Amino acid sequence: MIAQLPHLAWGRGSMVTMVHQQKKSENQLDRDWVTLIKKAKELGMSKRDIRTFLEHQRTI
Repeated sequence: MIAQLPHLAWGRGSMVTMVHQQKKSENQLDRDWVTLIKKAKELGMSKRDIRTFLEHQRTI
């Protein structure tokens, strides 16, 4: 991978660092969504309830 990207800087603020941070953020977001859905299920919400709630929030 490194050999394929010789023109990119590897220091702080570089494209490589930004892509890595974005991936970390996406992974955290995925974990946050999983936690949120698990909590909703623990509270007795059905998949339909969750979907309805999310669809309503999108229209606000």
